Amino acid sequence: MRELLLPLLLLPLLTPVLVVSATVTGSLLDREPVVQWKGIAFLGVFDMVFLTALWIFGQYFLEE
Repeated sequence: MRELLLPLLLLPLLTPVLVVSATVTGSLLDREPVVQWKGIAFLGVFDMVFLTALWIFGQYFLEE
């Protein structure tokens, strides 16, 4: 049961990233490709927030 806890906790957190990345990719694969800068900016901000959190709290997360 312990192995299922992390995916269940991350699912609500990663769902917006999945939706935005699918939307951005879909718009790039259309007949007339359009770059959706708002979606790319959202993904960039999401990455920066979680990379900063990992940098600050990484030693506590990876400690066993």
